[in-house]
Amino acid sequence: MEAEKDYTVKEDMICPITKEHCDDECCPVGSTCNMSDMDALECENLSSEPELDVFDQWDEERSRKPWIIRKLRFIPLWWDNDGRYLHTTIKRGIKSVWYWLPIIWKDRHWDSHYIFEIMKHKIKAQSKYIGDRDWHTRATQKSPKR
Repeated sequence: MEAEKDYTVKEDMICPITKEHCDDECCPVGSTCNMSDMDALECENLSSEPELDVFDQWDEERSRKPWIIRKLRFIPLWWDNDGRYLHTTIKRGIKSVWYWLPIIWKDRHWDSHYIFEIMKHKIKAQSKYIGDRDWHTRATQKSPKR
């Protein structure tokens, strides 16, 4: 029969199981060593490096992938939000350029009066837009007639 061993932790004591210095986190000084043979096997398998937090893990995963792959991952996200309306955005932009081209063409830097023509054109366009969609209670009454 095996003699019972003294597992009381003393300062600078070598753990009888792991054969390493006991520390206060594992076994406080003056307490009984709570390591079992299974814990010793787990300790041997663990590396001595501290565990990474979530942000370091994400950074490591991100740095493993090439930059082009990281950028390509955003294409589905862009498509779900803005990309599917790209054709209507381009169409609306072309219509807007065509609508504003005569007004901007007549504008001169030395003419302070023309800012009122630009504002009149903008307000007329907004009035027509709101009146056609009947967004306000009196929008049809106030909008210009066609």
